[in-house]
Amino acid sequence: LDIETGLILDHEDVPQAILKNVIGTHYTSTDHGLAVAGEMVADRGGYGVTGGIYKARYKFHSHQARYWASSVSVATKNSVPGDIIVLEVHLVHPTSGQYVPMEYRQDVFDAVRAATMQGIHVVAAAGNGHQDLDSTIYAGIFDRTKRDSGSVIVGATNGSALARASFSNYGSIVDANGWGYQVATTGYGVIFYPNNDPRQKYTATFSGTSSATPIVTSAVGAVLSAAKEQLGKVLKPAEMRTLLRKHGTAVTGTIGVRPDLEKLMAAIGLPKGLELRNYKGTVGKSLTLDMTGPASGFFAVLVSGKAATIQTPLGRLLLDPAGLIMVNAGGFSGSGQASLTVAIPAQPTLLYQDFYWQAARFDAQLANPDLTSSVVSFLDK
Repeated sequence: LDIETGLILDHEDVPQAILKNVIGTHYTSTDHGLAVAGEMVADRGGYGVTGGIYKARYKFHSHQARYWASSVSVATKNSVPGDIIVLEVHLVHPTSGQYVPMEYRQDVFDAVRAATMQGIHVVAAAGNGHQDLDSTIYAGIFDRTKRDSGSVIVGATNGSALARASFSNYGSIVDANGWGYQVATTGYGVIFYPNNDPRQKYTATFSGTSSATPIVTSAVGAVLSAAKEQLGKVLKPAEMRTLLRKHGTAVTGTIGVRPDLEKLMAAIGLPKGLELRNYKGTVGKSLTLDMTGPASGFFAVLVSGKAATIQTPLGRLLLDPAGLIMVNAGGFSGSGQASLTVAIPAQPTLLYQDFYWQAARFDAQLANPDLTSSVVSFLDK
């Protein structure tokens, strides 16, 4: 649930940015809200951009220029444990006169703390004030040993470079970072704006801690979703923040680490027994699945066009039984390794479709069965 000033509705590539997903008053139409939405939930298909967590549920709430704390409270009431509130706002600090994270205000801090105490994750922009948030001018308001809302604070790098962008705030409170320059997303119309139609405009220059925050939010959403669906675990905000701070690529400039999704997934125990060499397949070609299991044991590979979460005696079945197909079966090597190459039919109707894969594993006596984690493939041209 994204909180900021406004949002452009009905864009061709963000099907969830529609009026029914706006909570409260849609205060104004802004490219900023559309750009943030595009980074996270732009649809996946044959054109435009693709959001980092494009299958996530999406909501929007406008703070209407000043009702910041109440907006966080509204968002909290419309969220459940495991959901994410995104704070795409920075506020001017009365002493420094510079932009800082909005939780410097006590009422906002209290509202954020109330959300995280309920198990709702809050990811917030560090702000574009080029400030050291550990400076004595801030009198410890950003010192987590004295005051901790439970949020994740996001700084910005100089584009792809592993260094802090000059405008980004920094300090010990900043947990992670994303690209702060030249991010491609929906809105603004810098690279595409046919007939001045706001429903078709795109940019490649979205910047700031504003562009960085949805990148980190996407990493958080991916990990939260995988933990919940694959493992049946709802990660708490403190757990997620610790994971973010530990598993990433080092960046100079005291803005935390750049999230490394592969390391984050490994830290929660994924994948478990099944991997795709390349998640994007091509119609008429093939996909290769790599598996691990009991030495000299056996496997059966399953596929479905839809996901599900069903607890069975074998473990969590993550495929929809209604369309379930057993693709192939085989055996693990003496070291417990196996690979399977699956041919993709040359059918145009399969284009841009997701397919979900999972494997059942058995030991050498065809006993002790269990299920791997699942993976999803996407078929493109």
